[in-house]
Amino acid sequence: MKQIGVKYCGGCNPEIHRRELVDDLALLFSEDWGLETGDPSEPWDIAILVCGCPVACLDRPETRALARKWVLVSGSMVDLHPVPMERLAMVVAEKLQELVSCGKGESS
Repeated sequence: MKQIGVKYCGGCNPEIHRRELVDDLALLFSEDWGLETGDPSEPWDIAILVCGCPVACLDRPETRALARKWVLVSGSMVDLHPVPMERLAMVVAEKLQELVSCGKGESS
């Protein structure tokens, strides 16, 4: 099973429902993908940084060290590009699939 790490911000000023987004993502993944929270014993291959607002205060070097490749959700943006709220989960899932399929380097 492919494990995707998930790190959440503290939620002090959320513009999105962070947990709802992750729940929606879980529904989009096939059975061979799983979501994992907490700090990994070894860096994840791929992770999602789920920040509730565009400030993305959790996007720091010590957080980035927890995974090799990241998809950054900051409010209604994915990797610093605006996304309609109703497409947020789908765009994140597509980005994750690209990282898995193409082996791309770290995203924004």
